[in-house]
Amino acid sequence: MGDGYDLLLGRRTYEIFAAYWPQMDNEIGRTFNAVDKFVAAGPETPLTWARSHRLEGDLAGAVRALKATDGRDLLIQGSSELIHALLAHDLIDQLTLLTFPVVLGRGKRWFDGGSTPRTWTLSGTRQSDSGITASTYARTDLPPRTGTFGEIAPGPAELARRERWARQDRA
Repeated sequence: MGDGYDLLLGRRTYEIFAAYWPQMDNEIGRTFNAVDKFVAAGPETPLTWARSHRLEGDLAGAVRALKATDGRDLLIQGSSELIHALLAHDLIDQLTLLTFPVVLGRGKRWFDGGSTPRTWTLSGTRQSDSGITASTYARTDLPPRTGTFGEIAPGPAELARRERWARQDRA
């Protein structure tokens, strides 16, 4: 992860991190303790971890203001509800998705119905010795395109399927 960033955290992730990382004397702990933490949480959440700052007012506006400064990059860890809100307002420039070779069952969704349609391009992939894959995607300004299996015009069966699904989606 390096150290050229500040953290942008949702309330739950902040509370988990603030209870754990201040006691850790390792590379990640030292980095997390040294950087600024910008937290999307209301006044009922105590910000006891050093260098923690509450985002005030409208979340999207507060993050836009942070991004407009000459400050460091903002790294989000966990914080799925925060990610959903930022994707809905088109405020994420890069995604790094970690894939662990473990199936645990149901989990949280990265993308929800509020996400702004966007095209991303793969800018790098790394794999750890334990099989964890980190894929980094950069956002682009290209319009989203869906895939196709061929270059021919859709036939009657495909057109009927599309119409049937459209009716089901409207119902």
